[in-house]
Amino acid sequence: MRRKDREITDLAEVQDIVRRCRAMRVGLVDGGMPYIVPMNFGALWDGEQLTLYAHSATAGRKMELIRQAPPVFIQMDCDGELVTGTSACTYGYRYKSLMGLGRAEEVTDPDEMRSGMVALMRQQTGRDFTFSQEELTGVAVLRITLTEWSAKACR
Repeated sequence: MRRKDREITDLAEVQDIVRRCRAMRVGLVDGGMPYIVPMNFGALWDGEQLTLYAHSATAGRKMELIRQAPPVFIQMDCDGELVTGTSACTYGYRYKSLMGLGRAEEVTDPDEMRSGMVALMRQQTGRDFTFSQEELTGVAVLRITLTEWSAKACR
């Protein structure tokens, strides 16, 4: 990260950013070209290891690309706020963000599918839900395991 003064290294603060975000952008590679999709997600932490879960239709461009197992890049942000100034060059924008590199995989284990969807719904609603096997059959559950990530704040 170029601007070390904006880097967030405190894990509790990073986890708070992730907890408050509701959507992430997932960048994939399609024939050498970028392809980016917004997705709702759920997050699970194991120490500093962040795993994200999302759901999707079982078919389509995104799923075709994920099944080719390319690396993915994710981005999420929160606390966006315009900072006004006296001239155009003194305006700014405050935010907190997390970006990360990893791999996306389709989850096939029913128990992990269920826990991934529970994490997603907890992230989105603050509530726990249960899912029947029938409900899980109609969706693809994705696991994004980040191999590296960084967080920053523009204040």
